[in-house]
Amino acid sequence: MLLETLIAASEGPIEAAERPNLADTASFLKRGERAIARAVALAQMPVAEFTTNLEALAVALSGSAPKIARQDARLRDMITNLDNLAYQVTDWTGEQSEGTPHVLAARFIVETVRQTLECAEMALATTDALIADLGLFVPA
Repeated sequence: MLLETLIAASEGPIEAAERPNLADTASFLKRGERAIARAVALAQMPVAEFTTNLEALAVALSGSAPKIARQDARLRDMITNLDNLAYQVTDWTGEQSEGTPHVLAARFIVETVRQTLECAEMALATTDALIADLGLFVPA
């Protein structure tokens, strides 16, 4: 995904219009090599250092990428599951006696989950912006 973003950022309009199908692995790798060569020249750093940095970024972002082939990444899927859990616990507390210790504990958990989800959404929005603007960040 990062390589595709880098390719898109480095190709001109004519190259982008002539993009072959992404399923063509050999063509994709050739375009990737060309994008890395352009990015290396722009960043003015050795190829090995650039690719090491790109791989480190991929590791840091693993599990948080936007949907690929209509499937959520691991962390986004976990966020959805956590949100569903909060709704289920909220529904469950509605069926229990008010003010009991286990209901109060469940409500505290739901509030903690909601705060966690809010932070996660902000972090993922920042991640999405980073990925979308990868070509602009290459010189830095």
